[in-house]
Amino acid sequence: MKFILGCAQLGLKYGINNHNQFSYTESLKLLEEILSSNTISFIDTAREYGRSEEVIGKALESSKGNSSNKIKVMTKISPLQEGNNNQSSSLFLGVKKSINKSFQELGLTEVHSISFHRYEDWLIQDKKIINYLLELKKNGNVEKIGVSISRPDQLQAIMDCSYIDLIQLPYNFLDSRWDKIISDNQSKIKSKEIIARSIFLQGLIFSNDLNAWKKANVKSPTECLEKIRSIKKRFKIDSIAELAIRYAISCKWLNGIVIGVDSYDQFNLNMKSFNKNKFSHNELDYINENRPKLSYKTLNPENWK
Repeated sequence: MKFILGCAQLGLKYGINNHNQFSYTESLKLLEEILSSNTISFIDTAREYGRSEEVIGKALESSKGNSSNKIKVMTKISPLQEGNNNQSSSLFLGVKKSINKSFQELGLTEVHSISFHRYEDWLIQDKKIINYLLELKKNGNVEKIGVSISRPDQLQAIMDCSYIDLIQLPYNFLDSRWDKIISDNQSKIKSKEIIARSIFLQGLIFSNDLNAWKKANVKSPTECLEKIRSIKKRFKIDSIAELAIRYAISCKWLNGIVIGVDSYDQFNLNMKSFNKNKFSHNELDYINENRPKLSYKTLNPENWK
């Protein structure tokens, strides 16, 4: 199981609790401090995350010689512009420009993965783009080709794609949408590297603000919070973050989880939770049976008011 440092918030506002965006200096200082701890090996970013790649590149450069860990970066291509009328040459040039810019900003010649940022971009299935990605993989510039998705039906469609090695999807202990498709397709799932993001549901699970839950389309916020606290109490867990992290690392079909941070102290707490014992099969069953039943509109932040 990989602990993957999420770096979206280093370049833009991310999550309901992040009201103030980090400055470039603040982002760089935080990342350098984390890298100096020698406790992570993977970083997740994207062209769409503002100056995130630039910050990562600078931090990696300044940490050379100070870090014993080989840092592997996972990045994503800029969303393909539909304004190009899906013309193959325009789309290909856009992808090539995005990838070249990523390597330039990161100061790297090889990355762990390059992913389509949206499922809709993968759907285009442009042969020039696919062949270019395969060529990068053949030349050792990228280890895995991936796609970021948001819904179970998208996972169903993409599992049989031979050139896709990695799939990133939103998953947390409140999300039961994926249970059936994962259970029904275990052998196919094992052939891909599956990475979970949004394990904190963009910070919603930490909020005691009933209005925030209502904006996320939860009809009974008080009941929802009581069920979460009850699970936390049952297992004598220190925090909601620990519950979310330990649940994710206990899911055998996941290969890694993306966790963003707002401070070095928060990073340390998350790392401690990551290194704690996994839940047993019976404990996972208990959580699944007693967690709040949330609607698709809540589990997909795009639907929040």
